[in-house]
Amino acid sequence: MICKNCNKQNDDGARFCNLCGAEISAAPELKLQKMPVIGLIFYAIITFGIYIGVWFIKKIEILNALNSDTKLSHGVFGFIIAGLLVNIGIILYLIFSGAFIELEADGLPVSQLARNLLAISDALALAVQVLILIQAFRVRRILIDHHRSLGTEIVISWIALIFFGVFYLQYKINRLEPVKGGGLEGQGIHNT
Repeated sequence: MICKNCNKQNDDGARFCNLCGAEISAAPELKLQKMPVIGLIFYAIITFGIYIGVWFIKKIEILNALNSDTKLSHGVFGFIIAGLLVNIGIILYLIFSGAFIELEADGLPVSQLARNLLAISDALALAVQVLILIQAFRVRRILIDHHRSLGTEIVISWIALIFFGVFYLQYKINRLEPVKGGGLEGQGIHNT
């Protein structure tokens, strides 16, 4: 078990830290849910991206319990899900109102309302994607900070994170293994 006061590894079942003498409580094992990446991609496609926000919400409690100063907020993910829903609504309205059927020669919808809705849809999609990317980097920071506090190192590529986002995060989470004391350890992680 790891002492929360000094991060010293102690024997399992120890009530007090061997180094600093602080009381050690039996912390529940922290475990991030594993999920096949292909399943995550499938859910993201059939929900038109809404599942990406759900993915974060399902992991927020365990991520915030990890040893890091960076924490996630539910509100951001509510905005992401709401933004995706509004965007889907705009696209469905344009499809079923026939705005996509009446096209000018340059490929733009005839109606000014349709043009405005498409512009809003594009801006909303960009804002949601930027928020998802920012939150993915926050999760990266949480995982790195937590491992450093345990004396281990994890490598999460920021380039892969930019291109693959939560799919890459889930891939890395799938490779981590829970260890006693609330840590996570797995392939690609080296003791320092």
